[in-house]
Amino acid sequence: MQITRKNWKAALAEGTVNITPDDTDDIWALYNLISPGDEVECVTLRKVLQESSSGDVVDSQKMKMILAVKVEKLDVDLAAASLRVNGRNVKENKHVKLGSYHTLDIEPDRWLKLTKSSWDALSVEILEQALSSVGRTEIGAIVMQDGLAHVCTVSPHGTRVLQRVEVSMPKKKFGPTSQSEKAMEKFLVQCVEAMIAHVRFDALKAVVVAGSDLLKDEVYKRLIDRAQKDSVKAILDNKSKFMRVAVSSGQPTALTEVLKEPRIASILADTKAAKEAKVMDAYHKMHTNDPDRTTYGAKQVKSAAEQCAVKHLMLSDSLFRSTDAKERRLYANIVGTVRENGGQVTIFSAGSEPDAELVKLTGVAAILNFPIDE
Repeated sequence: MQITRKNWKAALAEGTVNITPDDTDDIWALYNLISPGDEVECVTLRKVLQESSSGDVVDSQKMKMILAVKVEKLDVDLAAASLRVNGRNVKENKHVKLGSYHTLDIEPDRWLKLTKSSWDALSVEILEQALSSVGRTEIGAIVMQDGLAHVCTVSPHGTRVLQRVEVSMPKKKFGPTSQSEKAMEKFLVQCVEAMIAHVRFDALKAVVVAGSDLLKDEVYKRLIDRAQKDSVKAILDNKSKFMRVAVSSGQPTALTEVLKEPRIASILADTKAAKEAKVMDAYHKMHTNDPDRTTYGAKQVKSAAEQCAVKHLMLSDSLFRSTDAKERRLYANIVGTVRENGGQVTIFSAGSEPDAELVKLTGVAAILNFPIDE
């Protein structure tokens, strides 16, 4: 991510940044950074109607222009590396009336200007993390079971699903070439195609093929055979990065099993996903051994933070995409208080197994330095 201009004087003040996202990681960071009520401005295409002197529409054409909208809704498509920002036009334009709805398409290498009425602690952290060199995707993976697979990436921002592969697998066999064999063949072909389409083999530290012993070995063999047949240099030059790992499920949560593999853990020791798993394990261990030094829930954690008792704050990033400004401000203030008192903060990324566990604890929890009176 590139910042060409930053204009705010102090934390919690209004300010503007000009941003150019570089890749899918940056699109995900913008999805977490932009909130309803923010103002986003960029180059866009808009269908413009041309009218005759009598007011009749005689023609229409798409025109390139710069529009700014007050954000109401965001939709992200990581497979396409695209973020759609919907809202009402807030700046005068001879082609578009004030208050008209428009959707901006944010993609890599397209600049945008983001204005916030208040740059809280979380917003600043997301921006700084996106600018850091550690914010890049570390591994690509496919996790599989018969008939179901997910192609994912794991980066410091968390785990993301790029494509789901699903083929109905008949349970009964009919004839010499059974329907189940045909379905399996279709499934294997789609798994290989999905990996070739979405995994950037030359930009990763590792590529994981995970599934049952037979499934992972077969997909890996087919992927290499395809690369040799079609001279896919990105795969052939990076064969040393491939790892085959046995997992029990084709769901994205199976990546938790992958991350615990010692040979992969050593590669991914600094990724956000691995750190989230370690923090959640630490919380569970503390809760088992000394339950009075753990707490969860907004009210309880806020009280602990005000008493300087929080050693490690855990928050789900879904809390910060709330359309309730008061709720977002509450959690941002807790983050600020914990940091001021020397505590650690981990923002859990949506879609990861640790985040799913945290959501069951209301999305906010903490490991404490000492027991408190709640």
